[in-house]
Amino acid sequence: MACGPLDNPTLVSVAGDKTFESASLVKLAILVELARRLEAGQCQPEDRLVFEERFRVGGSGHLHKEPSGGRYRLDDLAEWTISESDNVATDMLFDYLELDTLEPAMRTLGMKQMTVRRTIFAFEEIDRGRDNLISADDLANLYGKIARQELPRSEWMLGILQKTHRHDLLQAKLPKDLKVAHKSGELAGFLHDGGILYAERPYILVILTQAEKSDSERFIRGLSGGIYETVKGEGNSSRGGQDHRADEKIL
Repeated sequence: MACGPLDNPTLVSVAGDKTFESASLVKLAILVELARRLEAGQCQPEDRLVFEERFRVGGSGHLHKEPSGGRYRLDDLAEWTISESDNVATDMLFDYLELDTLEPAMRTLGMKQMTVRRTIFAFEEIDRGRDNLISADDLANLYGKIARQELPRSEWMLGILQKTHRHDLLQAKLPKDLKVAHKSGELAGFLHDGGILYAERPYILVILTQAEKSDSERFIRGLSGGIYETVKGEGNSSRGGQDHRADEKIL
């Protein structure tokens, strides 16, 4: 777990450098690298990729229900990769960006533990030592860069992250109108969620778990709700006139 204000997102870190199977959190690498290439003029949002039959995989998203041969815009594929966690869109973008370029790109951004070494359903690659891994600290720092708009097209990425369809983990015990930009990930035995929570004092929270799904759900929901109440309480204390400088507080 990693948590902190936007300028110090790993201020509270519990086993923050431990790596977990990243599941769909690997899709953030696609979003960030595509944003960089768009900003550099290497591609355009309206450029289109063809849905070839080789990209058809199951799971989340809607494209697997569509006939092959369709042509889809890069910006739409990026949005579906995050908002719906669409696996077809993901593999199309993995192919377009070239999978092996993504881990080095994340290294240049300071992601120390993140690995990007297989497509979504290429589980056979795990036995060859090629897996997608993530740590809470890495993810929190990446969200911090996006939140502070230090990365190319950060505002565009934030807009997409706010469209994520899943709201039953980090957000389960938070006010319905609280703006959250996040991405979750789930694979057998793993359940994660992390993002930017725009409370009165915005903060970043990343929770990675490896346990039974029901236990992970309760843990993520409870921890997120408790942290929000703490942040809200500190905000109320500040308004009450107590002398708290932002850099002296946990959040």
